[in-house]
Amino acid sequence: MLFTLYWMTFAGLSGMAFDGGYTRDAYVWFWSVWTYPVSLAIAFFLRRRLPLIVLLPLVNVYVMFSR
Repeated sequence: MLFTLYWMTFAGLSGMAFDGGYTRDAYVWFWSVWTYPVSLAIAFFLRRRLPLIVLLPLVNVYVMFSR
């Protein structure tokens, strides 16, 4: 639940990524924010079978802030 609070903060602001124009970085930011809950759900449901899958949501965070 705590991670979805993080997501709700950035999801509301993700449209502002296009203020600088429709660039590749804006699209990467937008899709990283909006696919974060999907990666959380995948990590939640597969955490027992694949313990390292819990690191999957970090891919979205890394992509968001690596630009």
